[in-house]
Amino acid sequence: LVDSSRHFLTMASLEATIDAIAYSKLNVLHWHIVDAQSFPFQSESYPNLTAAGAYNSQSVYSHTDVTALIQYGLERGVRIIMEFDTPAHTYAWGLGYEKQGLTMCGAAEPWSTYCAEPPCGQLDPTNDFTYELVGGLWKEVAGLTPDEFVHIGGDEVNAACWGVDSAGAATLMGKYVSRLQPMVSALGKGMIQWQGAFDAGVRPAKDTVIQLWKPDSFRAILDAGYRMLLS
Repeated sequence: LVDSSRHFLTMASLEATIDAIAYSKLNVLHWHIVDAQSFPFQSESYPNLTAAGAYNSQSVYSHTDVTALIQYGLERGVRIIMEFDTPAHTYAWGLGYEKQGLTMCGAAEPWSTYCAEPPCGQLDPTNDFTYELVGGLWKEVAGLTPDEFVHIGGDEVNAACWGVDSAGAATLMGKYVSRLQPMVSALGKGMIQWQGAFDAGVRPAKDTVIQLWKPDSFRAILDAGYRMLLS
């Protein structure tokens, strides 16, 4: 996994990482391309995501950059699976769409109450514009990547950010996943998500791949019949 949001990575650096992966006889690069800190993917459908959310106008990845990097990987036997982590970790998303109310609890303090790390912000799962934007963004991304999977994130949702208790957060997360899943499926892509939603009691469609980073859920995910990535 490489994270190009917290620390922008140049194309040369990403290519060097792919070379190292190939030398090590590995074949997948998990590209965590955006997060709360910045939105470097240069969306053509929703340009304010990048205009307001990137560190600066040079710290971005154009469509040409993305397709070139994917091709660079394929020529070396390395798949690139792109992750746009939602609904948490989305402070940078909301900067360009404040009037539309895309995110909630933006940069709230004390941050430890409202998110896993600052700056806080989560997509509003009750706002129809959220699904308009996320659906349009995934359509844009799906046209760039030939891989059969995309990664929707789904980790570290904070109930306080949404102004609800843990049960309410699970309900809202379930609503979000249930609306996002058919959008992704309609694009011909399989969905990967972090284990956070599962741990909260949300059960996505059975063709979802759940990525595990806390070993305590290992048996429960297997027993529920899901495919799993252990990281």
